[in-house]
Amino acid sequence: MCSDSGEKQNRVARLCVCRGSVVCSPAITRQHAFTLVELLVVIAIIGVLVALLLPAVQAAREAARRSQCTNNLRQLGIGIHLFHDSEQKLPQSSQVGWGHLPKILPYIELQQVYEQGNVVDGMRAGTRHFKMLTNLEIPTFFCSSDGSPRTRDDIHTINPDYFDEGAVTNYLGVGGSGWGKVYSNNPVTNGGLPFVSDWPYTDPLGNQDSIDNGNGMFYRNDIDRRLTFAKIEDGLSNTLMFGETLPDRNAWTQWALGNHGMATAMPPNARKSDGTEYERGDWSNNYGAHSRHPGGVQFVYADGHADFIQDSISLVVYRAMGTMNCGEINVQ
Repeated sequence: MCSDSGEKQNRVARLCVCRGSVVCSPAITRQHAFTLVELLVVIAIIGVLVALLLPAVQAAREAARRSQCTNNLRQLGIGIHLFHDSEQKLPQSSQVGWGHLPKILPYIELQQVYEQGNVVDGMRAGTRHFKMLTNLEIPTFFCSSDGSPRTRDDIHTINPDYFDEGAVTNYLGVGGSGWGKVYSNNPVTNGGLPFVSDWPYTDPLGNQDSIDNGNGMFYRNDIDRRLTFAKIEDGLSNTLMFGETLPDRNAWTQWALGNHGMATAMPPNARKSDGTEYERGDWSNNYGAHSRHPGGVQFVYADGHADFIQDSISLVVYRAMGTMNCGEINVQ
């Protein structure tokens, strides 16, 4: 007969099997585990969830980076307005000296940098102070969506002594909309230096030169022009002031030097007719706005507000926004 140990302290049910003199043994509990098929199904589900969530995470990160870029542009707008309030004019640029951005350093909480660089009108590129300042990376002058190097040694090849290296920027002044045939280092002279572009445009005042004599707020050699907000006849809220560019596309982006700018003759993120990007050295087609933000570029307007302009914007409207007193009807 079956034997029972009677040990109630274990309180575990025992299964007795009587086989001759064999003593009853406790029941064996079966352990459950995932089969290979079940494991593969779980892995597949996790993969699908990750694939669904990853774009949302990336979109959230880009939204944060774009917000930071917007804040940078607003800071530039505030700095320019404070400069105007103090100097009763807008900052000016020299092709062979300081650009617009160094002039507003004291108004974006960088007074010490301004003093170290000894930023004064008339200082030519290549001086000790100039070289020191041009190698400084200013975080406010960069868009966090652009991961390209912030200091370059291949800016361009005009003068290797001081043009070919230094810290760059993602923000350039808008010089106007005229583009495509000639420009002149001296706006007083007739003629000019010819160039070829896929985006020729003559603004309503007959201007084709947004490099040295533009109808926009800031062009590269506006040192002899004294501009005030009162002279912006098209309205501060309708006129573009600074916009985004990419040093990987535009070779003229050294932030401290005045030898740069952009035109609105070509659309934002302009590409070749076959959809490919223009080469970095093709300056006449890259002299426009570019960004890493999907679908468009950010600008700050003359009144200080920043906005995102889509690549699909009407080119007529976009060109009108780049000029300050051409009288175009600007309806977005």
